[in-house]
Amino acid sequence: MEVINRTNQAIQQHKHSKCNTLDYDLWAESQEVIDGLPCKITAHHVKSHQDDHIEMEDLTTEAYWNVMMDRKAE
Repeated sequence: MEVINRTNQAIQQHKHSKCNTLDYDLWAESQEVIDGLPCKITAHHVKSHQDDHIEMEDLTTEAYWNVMMDRKAE
């Protein structure tokens, strides 16, 4: 949930926690990259393991890529 929140609410809103956030530099750099893209980036939760009960061709695009990334991570 933290990744979704920080992606959807620009890191600038979290500058007050710069001194007490160990990974602040990574989040700030991520936000710089996102801000430089020519498109809007948003994040939302995708339920995992949907392929356990839904055929791959019937998954939403987000669920399909979630399954593919999980497989790649193995």
